[in-house]
Amino acid sequence: MSEEQGTKNLTGSAIQGLIWGVGGKAGLILSNLLVLMVLSRLLTPAEFGLYAIAYLFIDFSFAIAHSGFGIALVQQQELRKSEVDACFTAFLLTGLAFSALLIATSGLLESMLEMPGLRLVLIAVAMAIPAKLAAGFYGFWLQREVKLKAYQNVQTLPTIVAGLAVTIPTALMGWGVWSLIIGYAVSVMIEYGLAYRLASVRPQTTSALGQLRDMIHVGSATLTNRLIVFAGENFDKVAIASLIGGASLGLYNRATSLVFLPTKLLGLPIESVFLSMFSRLQDEKHRIAFFLERTIAFQAVLLIPAGIGLTLASPLLIRIILGGQWLEAIPVAQLLFLVTFARLGYIPSEMAAISVGKAWGATGRQLAFTFAMLVGATVASAGGIVWIAGGVAVARLIFYSLSLRFVIREFGLSVRAIMAGHVQGSVVAIIAAIPAMAVASYSPSAPMVTQFASLAAYGSVLMLVLLFGPAWLVSLSVAEARTQLINRRLLAS
Repeated sequence: MSEEQGTKNLTGSAIQGLIWGVGGKAGLILSNLLVLMVLSRLLTPAEFGLYAIAYLFIDFSFAIAHSGFGIALVQQQELRKSEVDACFTAFLLTGLAFSALLIATSGLLESMLEMPGLRLVLIAVAMAIPAKLAAGFYGFWLQREVKLKAYQNVQTLPTIVAGLAVTIPTALMGWGVWSLIIGYAVSVMIEYGLAYRLASVRPQTTSALGQLRDMIHVGSATLTNRLIVFAGENFDKVAIASLIGGASLGLYNRATSLVFLPTKLLGLPIESVFLSMFSRLQDEKHRIAFFLERTIAFQAVLLIPAGIGLTLASPLLIRIILGGQWLEAIPVAQLLFLVTFARLGYIPSEMAAISVGKAWGATGRQLAFTFAMLVGATVASAGGIVWIAGGVAVARLIFYSLSLRFVIREFGLSVRAIMAGHVQGSVVAIIAAIPAMAVASYSPSAPMVTQFASLAAYGSVLMLVLLFGPAWLVSLSVAEARTQLINRRLLAS
């Protein structure tokens, strides 16, 4: 088998892996969508703002434990019982420390942010953090044992069950923000019980924490990168909460919850598949270059039209999913949907960097992204949440450009080929948009029937172009991928 044919086979494997990964996330996305639809009609923006601030601290505590100890727990080939016990103890101590700190500063944070009710919400969330991190330890052990199906169940089932059985009913009973808090607490308890049962390890707490030195060394680069990513991903929320207000944060948070659904559906499967593919080729950079160049073109042709379609659909999506009281979130969603190709498109480039041992370079690009987010969110805060969304969109484009610049230099990719992929994606989107724009207006006040008709026209033309368009229009990568899928379908039948 030729080298080119082998790389094409990898392309087919990657596509199949993505399909499997997306299918595994579908249940979680559908349940999240249902919870989003119900709660957006029952809770106020201020209540969503309270929960958004509280969830930042949950994310931060897990980011520390995940990158400081969790990655090392998965990666180290040999682990003594004493090291496992020390790692488990570290997870618990991290959770207890964050819990105590959050309880101690809850009143101060409520005063600083001028968000009445935040203190009690933070105290309630703090009580769940130790159990969340303990569940995280068992989750990492499942990954170490390569029980990936069990790990996926641990990550998805608790959220689905708690959302449908607890959060929605309590919200219908009028419990407000506490429906979110109680639902989260129940989700954590289910996650802990499920992870504990499925994992084979039964660690004990220990005072011999000196065993952690090697593990911290292993996870130091990942921890640094994770903290930078966390800061970059959340500067916009902090700026809104501190400079504009809790109600505006709730409005922004609902828009981003909708925008991030495609990322939740596609992001982790893309990351997992491409890290696996590129790791297999880490000593063959020329093959990575061939595969990566086609992948970038493939993504651009699909994601640019998808992002523009979601941008056009934003008024309709928000009216249907969130409700008429959230129409102010439309321009926020449109700006963030517009850069969907940048939010997802950087992943293969960064996975290629990590696979060839360039993790610290990835950290540098994340730092640049974080700085761009900081400047953009701070400067734009005077103009409100729409301007902040614009600053976030620009920061994502900067990071995407830096990722492309790296792979072009590192792997010798063709600038012309990459530019061609983005031009092809833009042309495909324009072709699909022309009949759609002729059918209806996309203003929030336009009748829903005409908006549906317009989006149906966009989607239909887009599918026709992707399925039957010539390779010079949809890119050679898309043409080859659809041929492989058709051939496999024919063989299966």
